[in-house]
Amino acid sequence: MNTYWIKLFVAVAACHGVRAMNMEAHSHATSTLSAPLDLSTVVPVAHEVHHMHGVPILETELTPAERLFWEAYNTTSYFTVETPYKSQLYVHLGLVYAAFVLVYPIVLVLRNVNSKWFLPSLTVHSVMVIASLFSYSLFISNAPDLYPNNAYSKMSTGLFFLVIVHLFSSFVYTAKKWLEGPSPATHAPLPGKDIQMSELNGFSSPSSTLYDSDDRLHRLSADSLDLEDQGSSTPTSHHSGAASPQKPEFWLSRLFQLAPVAKLVSIFGLASTFNFHVLNYGMLCYFLIYAPTGIAVLSCIGMGNHVFNLLAHFIKGGVFFTLGIVSLTRYCGGWSKLGWAWNRSYILPFEKPTSFWYKLQPKNGMITMEMVESSLILFYGSTNVFLEHLAAPGGPWTAKDLQHVSIAFLYIGAGLCGVVSELKLADWRLDKFYSQVGPDFEVQGYRPAHVTPGFSPNPFPAFTIFWTGLLMSQHQQASELSTSVHVQWGSLLTYGSVVRLVTFLLMIFFPKSQSFQPTKPFTELLTSFCLLCGGLVFMESTDPVIMALEYRGLTPMFTMNVSVGVISLLMAWIMCVFSIRDRLKAGSH
Repeated sequence: MNTYWIKLFVAVAACHGVRAMNMEAHSHATSTLSAPLDLSTVVPVAHEVHHMHGVPILETELTPAERLFWEAYNTTSYFTVETPYKSQLYVHLGLVYAAFVLVYPIVLVLRNVNSKWFLPSLTVHSVMVIASLFSYSLFISNAPDLYPNNAYSKMSTGLFFLVIVHLFSSFVYTAKKWLEGPSPATHAPLPGKDIQMSELNGFSSPSSTLYDSDDRLHRLSADSLDLEDQGSSTPTSHHSGAASPQKPEFWLSRLFQLAPVAKLVSIFGLASTFNFHVLNYGMLCYFLIYAPTGIAVLSCIGMGNHVFNLLAHFIKGGVFFTLGIVSLTRYCGGWSKLGWAWNRSYILPFEKPTSFWYKLQPKNGMITMEMVESSLILFYGSTNVFLEHLAAPGGPWTAKDLQHVSIAFLYIGAGLCGVVSELKLADWRLDKFYSQVGPDFEVQGYRPAHVTPGFSPNPFPAFTIFWTGLLMSQHQQASELSTSVHVQWGSLLTYGSVVRLVTFLLMIFFPKSQSFQPTKPFTELLTSFCLLCGGLVFMESTDPVIMALEYRGLTPMFTMNVSVGVISLLMAWIMCVFSIRDRLKAGSH
C-alpha cells in the first residue's frame, strides 16, 4: 500500500510540474508577442500555421509574417484592370471558346463522315477564331502590360497563322481529292454486328452474306487518323463522300473546276496534304495548351518563380485530363480499327501498305493502348527527373525535390514494367483473339496479318495512376486548403485506376461481351470522369491558384463542386458529338 501511495504522489507532482512549465511557456510567448515587433526583420510568409477558411484570409488570425505577405498580395489582373476595351476581352474569350469547344468538334465529325459541309463549317470556325484574335489584339494593345513577355500573346499570333494555314490546306486538299476522282476501295469490312464463331469460320469470300450490304466497306478514312478508326477505306471521290453516288456533283464543284484552283493543287497539293492531316487534330491539341495558358496570363498568376509550380501542375494535370478525353473517346467508339474501343479487330495483308501506322504494327499482333500508355509513362518519368529542380537551379536539393523525383522513379519503373509486359503478352493476345473467333478465321479469303482482342491485361498504367493518386493524396502542403485539394484529385485518380481494373476483369471473365464493334464497358464512363475531374483539380492545386482562393476565403469544396459540374457538362457534350457522328454515318448509307 505504501508503494501505491508513493507512486500516486509522484504522478500528481509530475502533472503539476508539466502544468507549471506550460503556463510559464505561455506567459513567455504572450510577453514576446506583446513586445514591440521590428517589422523590418520579418520575412513575408504565406503560411506559418493552419487557418480555418470560409472568409477572406485577411479577416482571420494571422501571424505578423503572414499578415505582411497577404496585405501585399496583388489581385490585379487583366479582368480587373481599367481599360475602355474591356469588352473586347470577353468577346475574344467567348468566340475562341465557342469556336473550339462547340464548333470545331462538329467540324471534325463532318470530316470523319466525309461530309460536303466540312469546308463550310471549317470556314465558320476559322472566321470565329480570327475575329476573336483581332478582339484580343485590340484589348491587349490598349491595356497595361501586367504580364510582360507572356506566352499567351505569342501563342495567339501562332494560332492566327495556324488557322489560315489549316483552312487553306483543307481547301487545296479537298480540291485535290475531287480532281483526282474516285479511288478503288482497298480495305476490308469489320462486321456490322457480333458474329458467332461458327459463322466466322465459314466466312471466306466477298460474296458472304454475313455482312449487311451497308457494311461492305469498313467506314474508315485513308486520309487521316480519324477518331473512329485509323487507316482507310471509304473511297474518296469528287462528290465529297457524304453526297449520293447518283449525284456526284455538289455545290463546290464549280469552284474546283476553275483553272487557278488546279494550279494551286499542282503547287501546294503535297504540302497541303501533310498540313491537313497534321493540323486536323493538331489544332485541338494546340487549344488544349492555349486555353490554360490564357487562364494563367489573363489572371496574372504564376509570375516569377511561381511559374515553375504552375507549369508542373498544369502539365501533369493536363496529362490526366487528356487521358480522360481519350478514355471517353474510346468508350464512344474511337479508334475501333485499332481495337482501342475495347473491341476485337484485325488488319488484312492488303491493308498494311496503305497506312504508315499499319506498317508499324508488330508481327501478328497490334499496338495496344496499354503499350502506348506504358511508353508515355516511361518517357514522362525519364524527362521529369530533370524538371523537379528548375525552381532553384544550382541550389541544394530539398526533401520536396527528392520526394517528387521519387515519383519520377515510379513512372520510369512502372512504365518499363508495362512495356516489358506488353511484349510478354503478345502470344496471349494472339491466342485470345483466335480462341474467340476460331483458329481458321479469314476475311474475304485472307488470313489477317495483325489481330488484337481489344485489350491487354497489363495493370501497370492503372498501377501508376493508382500510386500517383495515393501518394499525392497524402502529400502535406503549406496550407490546409492546398492539402485538401491535393487529397481531392489524388483520391479521384485512385478511384479511376481501380475502376479501370474492373474493366479488365469484365473483359477477361465475360468474353462474350466483346465484339468487332465498340464494346462500351460502363466502367469506362466512371474512369473517364475520374481522370477528367482529377486532372482539372490537379491543375487547380497549383500554389498561385490556391493563394487566389485563400485570399478570397474560398473553401476546398469550391474546387470540387465547380470541377464536377464542368466535367459533367464536358462529358455530355463529347458524348453528344459522337452521337451526332454515329447518326450521320448511319444516314450516309
